[in-house]
Amino acid sequence: MSNYNTLFFRIFNNCKITKGNQNALLQNISRQSIFSINSELIPLLRSSYTKSFLEIGDEFEGNDMEDILAFFYWLEEIGFGKFCNEKEWTFWSMHAGEMYKEWDSPFYFNNAIIDYNENLKAEIFRFIHAIGLRGTSTLQVRFFNIYTIEKIEELLNYIVSLKAFYGLSVVIDANCFGGNSNYLQENFIEKYSILNEIVIFNAKNDDHTFVEKNKVNIIQIARSINVKNCGAIQQFYFNLEIDHFTESMNHNTCLNRKIAVDTLGNIKNCPSMIQSYGNIKDTNLEKAITHPDFEKFWHIKKDEISKCKDCEFRYVCTDCRAYLDNPTDIYSAPLKCGYDPYNAQWEDWSTNPLKQNAIEYYQF
Repeated sequence: MSNYNTLFFRIFNNCKITKGNQNALLQNISRQSIFSINSELIPLLRSSYTKSFLEIGDEFEGNDMEDILAFFYWLEEIGFGKFCNEKEWTFWSMHAGEMYKEWDSPFYFNNAIIDYNENLKAEIFRFIHAIGLRGTSTLQVRFFNIYTIEKIEELLNYIVSLKAFYGLSVVIDANCFGGNSNYLQENFIEKYSILNEIVIFNAKNDDHTFVEKNKVNIIQIARSINVKNCGAIQQFYFNLEIDHFTESMNHNTCLNRKIAVDTLGNIKNCPSMIQSYGNIKDTNLEKAITHPDFEKFWHIKKDEISKCKDCEFRYVCTDCRAYLDNPTDIYSAPLKCGYDPYNAQWEDWSTNPLKQNAIEYYQF
């Protein structure tokens, strides 16, 4: 490009750069896309916010300008920004506002998890009613034991009757309906419009289907699962939406505004966690949520967690405080994360020799 001296590069406001130890993550929030680059390119990107390519060429003298331009052409191709002249760039600099970074929700609880126990049915019904009145966005009910379809529908019918939740997720053993996943699509999905996710474990095969008509994810897992399956950190679970990005900058992306009941009726932030704030048999919701420690995990951000604060994926990743590399440190990295930001490599977390003491502690 012979006239590059007169050009600038505008990085769009909805595109964010998250620096990690080795790599940086380019995130286009509108397109919900991410790309990894070497962190050594960050100074080049930062210079583009204030300098023309003529000035960039002077600043990075000794570097091949064609390579620099090729990098910015690639950024334009992936929708991260665009080339512009000085007039366009000046106008954008004067009028472009900063992307909104605050996070809030109209709900007291963003999500709730109930691990169902038929022996506590009356107490569970009362608790679900209470969190519905308090204001809860999404409810997940997990049936780890095998129940009849009639028992499952009794609970789902009650949840629907409350008209208090905006989304419902069900985790269910395939043996509850004879392994016939079509039954769910023909009955559950059509019958319960509130459903947005069904997780079937002990299925014949691993599978993931999105039913466009009903906007329902059906996830089939060809193995058994239990409460200890919580906390896996995988790229599959990355969330690229603006709501998640802003929440991760301000709060914990797993436990913020979350409440749960385990199979014994203990009220927790997550069924997998140790600390309880009472039991639904003798503790009402108001007493549980006013416990001094109830919200202490809500505000632990990735920027405060060891290893995570050096990871380029920290604003798109989930988090887990139930299983930690160091069980005695609530700011320790998630145990079930196999990514190393210091060499930018993924590995099997369960075979990492540095994690074996914690694996033994949690009795995996």
